[in-house]
Amino acid sequence: MNAQAQHLNPPPPTAGVGVYQEIKQPCLSEEKHREIQAYLRQKIELLRLTKQSRQSAEHPKFVFPLKKARSTPQYSFYTIVNFVDHDPAIGATDFNQYSATNRDYNCGRRTYDQKNGYQHRGTDLSLWPYDWQTMAREEIMVVAGAPGTIIGKTDGNADQSCGSATSSATDWNAVYVRHDDGSVAWYGHLKRGSLTAKQIGQRVSEGEFLGFVGSSGRSSGPHLHFEVYDAANRLIDPYAGQCNPSTTDSWWKEQPTYLEKVINRISVHDQQPILGACPPQANQSNEVQIAKPGQLFYFYAFGRDMSVNDNILFQIIRPNSSVFAAYTAKATNDYTTFYWWYSNQIPADAPEGMWKIRVTYGGKEFEHSFLITNKSADVLLVESSKKGPLCEGDTVTLAANLESSEIVWKKDGQVIPNIAGQRLLVRQPGKYTAELNGYVSNTIDQTIWKPLAITLMPGDTSVCQGQQAVLSVKASDTRSAKIQWQRNGVDIPSAVNGTYQASQGGTYAVTVADGVCPAVSKSMTLTVNELIKPVITQNSFILTSSLVSGNQWLLNGQPIQGATGATYNANEGGVYKVQNKQACGIIESNEVAVLVTALEDTTALSVQVYPNPASSQCIVTWPTRNQFETLLLTDMIGRPLKRFEVTDQSAVVLPLHGLPKSTYWLLFQHKETVLSRRLIIN
Repeated sequence: MNAQAQHLNPPPPTAGVGVYQEIKQPCLSEEKHREIQAYLRQKIELLRLTKQSRQSAEHPKFVFPLKKARSTPQYSFYTIVNFVDHDPAIGATDFNQYSATNRDYNCGRRTYDQKNGYQHRGTDLSLWPYDWQTMAREEIMVVAGAPGTIIGKTDGNADQSCGSATSSATDWNAVYVRHDDGSVAWYGHLKRGSLTAKQIGQRVSEGEFLGFVGSSGRSSGPHLHFEVYDAANRLIDPYAGQCNPSTTDSWWKEQPTYLEKVINRISVHDQQPILGACPPQANQSNEVQIAKPGQLFYFYAFGRDMSVNDNILFQIIRPNSSVFAAYTAKATNDYTTFYWWYSNQIPADAPEGMWKIRVTYGGKEFEHSFLITNKSADVLLVESSKKGPLCEGDTVTLAANLESSEIVWKKDGQVIPNIAGQRLLVRQPGKYTAELNGYVSNTIDQTIWKPLAITLMPGDTSVCQGQQAVLSVKASDTRSAKIQWQRNGVDIPSAVNGTYQASQGGTYAVTVADGVCPAVSKSMTLTVNELIKPVITQNSFILTSSLVSGNQWLLNGQPIQGATGATYNANEGGVYKVQNKQACGIIESNEVAVLVTALEDTTALSVQVYPNPASSQCIVTWPTRNQFETLLLTDMIGRPLKRFEVTDQSAVVLPLHGLPKSTYWLLFQHKETVLSRRLIIN
């Protein structure tokens, strides 16, 4: 399928009407059609065997399978030139188009057949106007009409086909989607290299991108061929209508009306546009958006579905909203796809400002603005949606102050190919300008920042209790950044510098943000090592340290040679303790007194204890000062209860409150000598 421009007789000479004369041909030969069907049956069986197929009792409801890839000023962008042919009769010529042997779902003749027996099996959605230009710019996407699974893809075939029924092109670029009820939709003639990256077997959602409209295979111009089969592989025309025997209800969520009296696009030209059928002669628009007064202009309205006796009204509107000129015409035929033009000269003394061309058609008004000015600078202005630098991977939109699909964008003085229109999406650094009708915009100098890379020093580390670890962060860039330190996920007040002195254990993180790129963060763990005091437990003469390593046993304050284990057999009377060496220092345990004999030392008889027995207190005396350093009160198995330092003393009062009635030991220590006396509390 394709369209060629054909001018009709224009009444009067300053106006005219033209149509796209549709050239019909089968999108696929019968042989290729059978080949695709076999290919899809194989893929469906593979999905069934791998249990990837889904089941649903309801057939899908399609959304429209074409969608704008970006904002453009035109009102619409397509025309439906062919529906499924439901008339079993076959015409006598190669191309029987809109003829007596054609019948669409609405009992009209908007389809075709061929004398070789081919009847059109799908819906042809053509780009209109400027189909080749629109295809090159990738302005119109093909999207999934309903959710489903991709069961086939064909890509890599030429997409500039502009042939006839004798065209040698056979293979198209296409995506085939199987829906959960088992039905299959074909999306054909796609642009080469534009197909979705999803693979066969992957799911697509409703409205998801499948590719861009192209002209691959047996095609005469850019369009989408949309063909549908039910689970039994019977051809389905998705439109509900009196003359559609393939279905009793619509397969569309919102079925488009049969005739849509719409103006797709309005444009202003300083020369008449060239609407050739095939590249490279096709689609030279000669459109102007900015112009000086005193010129002859051509005002074009591109529309669809005009019926005989339909009226069309052109009005040229001054900046003050008054009507400068008007032209009205009546259709003398039915036009599926048409353009109507009207020319007039805007005088040299015309008011400067934003003019409008208003077209009234089908009971609706359509408008397009254009600028008349004598200025040569500061006419086309570009603004950015975000001031300042961007972060790598982000985008910014540049927008011109004038709405036109003919705006050309440049980066560093070079034209950006296949991009035109009022807006430009930018993700790379450079100097950007827009150009339209010889006018050049201001320059947007876009800088791109790479995300910060930061180094946190040190990594996981440890310090001793009372010490500090100095944490520091270094960024890959010298640009201004905000720093915040955290401990265990909570911001540390005033910790906003490049270094932080940490004394508490926990997980420390630092976040660095430059206000443009996403904040980056790194973390480390700080362990604070405390000195752990060993505790001695006694079981008769077996002494055990609570710490298994780092021990050194002491007797009466002196190291016991070789006694470094977790236990020690105290075979000598005296006061024992253990020193433990740790990463952060040495710490001593509690003391334990061991009595090897149960008899009082006769050498201790010079020590006087009275009263003995005692109750609340007793007085202990000995002959001379400095005779002892320590007096220890223990129970009968040597467990220390009270300790007294008695250096430079010869007497001490022992408080006994709280001690139960029993027999106790008083141990007098002098250097390595220990003397003992019994004490009875009653």
